[in-house]
Amino acid sequence: MSYGVRAWAVGLLLAAAPLAAQNLVARAAARVQTASPGPLLTFNIVDWYAIQGPPPELRNVTIVDDGKRMPAAFCLPADTPEASAPLQPREYSNRTIRSDSHTILVVLDLPTVAGRGLAWDDAADAIRKLGPRQRVFVYAIGSRGELYPIRAFPGAEGPPPPPADETDWTEGIPERIGRAVHEAGLERLEKIPSGIEARARSALLALQDLASYLAVQPGSKSLVWLSHAVPVGGAIADGNWHDYTSIVEQFGTDLARAGIALYAVDARRRAADGLAALDILRQLAGITAGQWFAGSAIAEAIRQAVADTRYMYQVGYIPPPDRWDNRFHRLQVTAEIRGNLLRMRSPEGYFGDARRADPRQRSTLAVVGPADDAGIGIRAAIAPSDRGQGWMHFEVRVNPGDLRLTNGDASTGAFRVSFAHYADAWQADSTAAIEAKLHLGPENRDNLLRDGVAVTFDRPLPSGARKMRIVVSDERSEAVGSLTIPLAAPSRP
Repeated sequence: MSYGVRAWAVGLLLAAAPLAAQNLVARAAARVQTASPGPLLTFNIVDWYAIQGPPPELRNVTIVDDGKRMPAAFCLPADTPEASAPLQPREYSNRTIRSDSHTILVVLDLPTVAGRGLAWDDAADAIRKLGPRQRVFVYAIGSRGELYPIRAFPGAEGPPPPPADETDWTEGIPERIGRAVHEAGLERLEKIPSGIEARARSALLALQDLASYLAVQPGSKSLVWLSHAVPVGGAIADGNWHDYTSIVEQFGTDLARAGIALYAVDARRRAADGLAALDILRQLAGITAGQWFAGSAIAEAIRQAVADTRYMYQVGYIPPPDRWDNRFHRLQVTAEIRGNLLRMRSPEGYFGDARRADPRQRSTLAVVGPADDAGIGIRAAIAPSDRGQGWMHFEVRVNPGDLRLTNGDASTGAFRVSFAHYADAWQADSTAAIEAKLHLGPENRDNLLRDGVAVTFDRPLPSGARKMRIVVSDERSEAVGSLTIPLAAPSRP
């Protein structure tokens, strides 16, 4: 078996899917098997001129990577109800679980658009029009990168949120936004210590933190960011210039791999408010196949984010080995619908992180990197443990199709499960890894391929931990997978 590639498209619960969905995924899996092994890149594309009705199957999907024509590994609609078992409350996956749900994260960058009451009013009105059934989470970012939850993500430690139809939380959204603006103090950008350079770093770190909570949500995912654009470079106190282009490119690629499209809303009063020609808003939108909006058009951005999900596709692509060189590579994607060339919005490119091509570096990145690794498919459920306060019970299911197994009537393999936790930064856990042996025989093969290999355990939560990361490594192939589980939602400082 090719490590970490074939079963990505098949999913953990293919056998439970309807026949039509199985056929669709099986065709994608067949295309993956013909590709050469290597790190898999995933990203979204959007049909610009979609007609009403279910999204049709795309054909002849071709990727031009820095001028070289390459085949797509697979292309599937981002929302495919029943293509895989839906995630239950407090259940998470490091692979896109297709469903008919759509999650929107709205981030309001407070100090950089301070005093622009019209922007806040527009944001509140657009969110309220979505209605309580829409999965929307709203945060504000303060002057130093601190987060102010307006509608927070659910945490695993607390009770699951009530069904959407039981509470119309959108009615109070204007007051919640106003409270966050008041608590943030409306500190202007020019008053922030170290200036715009420090602001760029803090804004990206806050977005990375929030994106990890968004990434584990089921279905399609959109991030709407209202901000005064921040530059991709700046001078620090000693006068030296720092260029953050590669950091932005890497972050945008991580968002794309997680299936997140970013809709950036530029709240600048003037086109050149102390910024370089290229800015973070434009770059992130372009890398994630999202859109950039000028003039504080947050209502339009939210409407577009919702509309795009109906005709959004997820593409899998295995770049040539020489693309993993810590450089940005340009992409052009073409596809056909009913014999006609599709007019689409697709990523402008991706950052070829060299660590993903080196098994040793990839293992380290899986533990402490900013984003999860989907090389091995993982689903995990978490619940309070009977062992006492502060303990949680974990049930982790690993996709055996991503492991290198022995051949024969009965296949065997082995993998390790280790952990990391996040308070202010990722830290490897000192607890010994769990060793698991795998045996696929005629009596259990079908069940294990359908449901995954289960590992259960109870663990105390580290003090101050907001997230825990489960890392699975295959002993034979050195393939890795990681899954971040939110223990508590980001809260006020």
